Amino acid sequence: KKLFNSDNFSFLIVQIIFISFFYLIGLNLFFYIFLWFVPLITLTRVINCLRLMSEHSLGYNENFYRSFENNDLITKFFGAYGFDRHAEHHLVPYLKHTDLYLVSNKIKNIGLNSSDSENQLTIEFSKKNHLQVLFDYFKKL
Repeated sequence: KKLFNSDNFSFLIVQIIFISFFYLIGLNLFFYIFLWFVPLITLTRVINCLRLMSEHSLGYNENFYRSFENNDLITKFFGAYGFDRHAEHHLVPYLKHTDLYLVSNKIKNIGLNSSDSENQLTIEFSKKNHLQVLFDYFKKL
């Protein structure tokens, strides 16, 4: 894996811009770290973990994936870039996120069942949003 792929390079450029901005308005590196970088690496990590918990198993087998079918603001926030169609992303990982809805329709039409019950792939199309799924799960604990 390359150290400087396009995502890493973009991230580095953005951070240099932010460091420059903090410097230009008279704030030192301490303010950059605690007002921008720490929230970036902590808050985004928490949000990503919540998203992953709601889209993956949460008490199911390891081959369980959930896609979300509603269009509320929470689903738009957690499901950015097509990750509201998370199951479809696992089935066809290199497909553009804008085309995952086409895969979703095909899955519903043909169904997906494995003959090997131990490794059966389970897909749920949830009408709930990410937070409702998490709340329901934690209520059961």
